[in-house]
Amino acid sequence: MNKRGQFYFIAAIIIVSIMASFVLISNYATSQSSPNIYYLRDEISIESSKVIDYGIYNNFNSLQIQGNLTSLAEAYINESQNENLYFLLGNSTNMTLVAYQTVKSNLTIEGVHDYTDLIGTGSIYSQSFTPQGGGVTAILNGNIHVFDINLGENFFFIISNEKGGQNYTISSQ
Repeated sequence: MNKRGQFYFIAAIIIVSIMASFVLISNYATSQSSPNIYYLRDEISIESSKVIDYGIYNNFNSLQIQGNLTSLAEAYINESQNENLYFLLGNSTNMTLVAYQTVKSNLTIEGVHDYTDLIGTGSIYSQSFTPQGGGVTAILNGNIHVFDINLGENFFFIISNEKGGQNYTISSQ
C-alpha cells in the first residue's frame, strides 16, 4: 500500500508535460519593419548640403553646383536597390528632375508636367523645367509633396519603397 512511488511518477509526468508544452506551443508576434529609407533620407540631406557648401566655398557658379548635385543624385541612384528616387535640384528659374524607378509610379509636377509615362523603370531619367511660382508641388501616387524654393541652390528629393505590400514614401521636407 505504498503509494509514494505513484505520486512521484505522476508528478514527473506533469512536469514533463508542462515542459513539453513550452517547447511545442510557440506564441510569437511578427513586426514588419519599414525599409531603410529614413536612414537614406538623413544621409542624402547631409551629403547634399555638403555638396552645396563645397560649391559655395569654392566660388562655383550655379551650373557647376547643379552638375555636382546631379552627380550626387546619380551616385545614390546607382547604389539604389529597391527604392524609387526622385531628385529636384536647381533654383527659382531652372529646376532639373533626376528620377529612377524600380517600380512604375505616377509622378506629376503640378503646373509643369505629368511624368508618369516618361520615366521608365531601371534607367535614369533627367529633364529640366521652369518652376511655377515660389515652389514645386510633386504628386507621387496621390501623395502631395510641397517644396519651397529658396534663394540660391535647392536640392529636394522623394524616396519611395514598396515592402511587404506596404508603400513607404518620404521626402526631404
